[in-house]
Amino acid sequence: MTDALDGLLHAARQRRAALVVRLRAEGTDCWREFHGTVEGAPGVAVDRYGALLLVQLFRSADPSLEVGHLRAVVAATAGEGDRVVIVDRRGGPAHVAVHGAHADEDFVVHEAGMPALVLARHHGQDPWLFLDLRAGRRRIRELAPGRSVLNLFAYTCTAGLAAACTGAREVW
Repeated sequence: MTDALDGLLHAARQRRAALVVRLRAEGTDCWREFHGTVEGAPGVAVDRYGALLLVQLFRSADPSLEVGHLRAVVAATAGEGDRVVIVDRRGGPAHVAVHGAHADEDFVVHEAGMPALVLARHHGQDPWLFLDLRAGRRRIRELAPGRSVLNLFAYTCTAGLAAACTGAREVW
């Protein structure tokens, strides 16, 4: 499975090439590089947060995937200066294993110029910037200037930060 993953990662990066150009142009350096559920490796996700490549293995991931081999595959396709951290969640919430020398480093990433702090080793599933809410934060940035905003999605407060960074009068 790990050998096949190399080809799947490469294909995923090729599919996202135009998107990455657009994201970088708007000041964004974080996105999902690989979504295994829809790209051929259920339970495997690779997210880019600036220089951090966060690989997460969920319960549906192939149990034969070896963390060391997986790290080598991801590192081989990474850019210079990228840091690879693997969070293995296959054992369930009580048995999460984090692998990588950079797991406890702070990474400051940007979404449309808005800075956000990310940490690979964290409590919860997303490392403080929920990438799936990008479209929602984009819409908030469009609507928020001059308005009062109530953030009811306060998991990491990035919806409120998006409002504040674009000129909301107040954010609750």
